[in-house]
Amino acid sequence: MSNDAGTPHFSFARLVTFSLGAGTLVLLISIPIILVLARWTPIAGLVGALVAVLVMIGVIGVVSRRIISAAERDILAAQAETATTTDRNTASDG
Repeated sequence: MSNDAGTPHFSFARLVTFSLGAGTLVLLISIPIILVLARWTPIAGLVGALVAVLVMIGVIGVVSRRIISAAERDILAAQAETATTTDRNTASDG
């Protein structure tokens, strides 16, 4: 999450790709389950679809939060590193 200069870099494209990719993966896994439930009874299929949508929203949120938290940690670490390298000890100034 940092470029060659060592400064933190946040990519919205990476965030969108991973978040929506995780949601799509949940949807792809849910489709066969929904079809089996719908064959058993249509109401069960609808409930399964609703649960799949809720799980998909949750997974997108978890993945987004993890990516943003990692970027935030990188930015704060870079700021702390910059602050410690630029701080001067004013007590030693005469």
